[in-house]
Amino acid sequence: MKSASLILLIIILLFITPLASQESSITHEEAINKEIAHQYPKYYKELGRLLDDFQQELISKGVIKTGTYKQYVQVLSAISKDSTFEIFSDYAIGDTLRQLSKQVNYDHLNIMKAAPMIFFKKNAEIKSVVFNNKASQIYAEKKNLSRSDHAKLFLDVYNEADFQLPTIREQLYRFLDPNTDYILYTYIGKPTSQQ
Repeated sequence: MKSASLILLIIILLFITPLASQESSITHEEAINKEIAHQYPKYYKELGRLLDDFQQELISKGVIKTGTYKQYVQVLSAISKDSTFEIFSDYAIGDTLRQLSKQVNYDHLNIMKAAPMIFFKKNAEIKSVVFNNKASQIYAEKKNLSRSDHAKLFLDVYNEADFQLPTIREQLYRFLDPNTDYILYTYIGKPTSQQ
């Protein structure tokens, strides 16, 4: 009987150990990108190509000189100081990505189920959640979220390593693209019985 209990304990530890190591070794954002690459390799490859194409559009229009993190920080800093800072582009990244999603039947909910946030609880806070929480706080205080506020959020929450991830680049490019209606969904508060 004792050997059966010992074997059961070893089996449980074998299943828990990979989860614990995943929790401490990668961020939630990295896990999401890995899961997209695993479940939707065609989408992930094409996403990278489309993001690179949009970056080239930004370079050709003089928005940035190179695709370095420093260049994006400069653009976001300019927008954070002046909501009317204009960006010119003929490339609608949002429409292009929407078409790609339809072509390959990309389902973001499958990705979220495969990389649940609970495994990353002890890791550094999940940056997409931090981003959303800060956006909600700004909205609660100001009753709106300006383009400048949005740019400041990108600068406050994400770092250089984050901007290398396709999903973060996608968010950034949708925000920068003047041809895409970028919608930020935020948690504003709990509904009351009066709503």
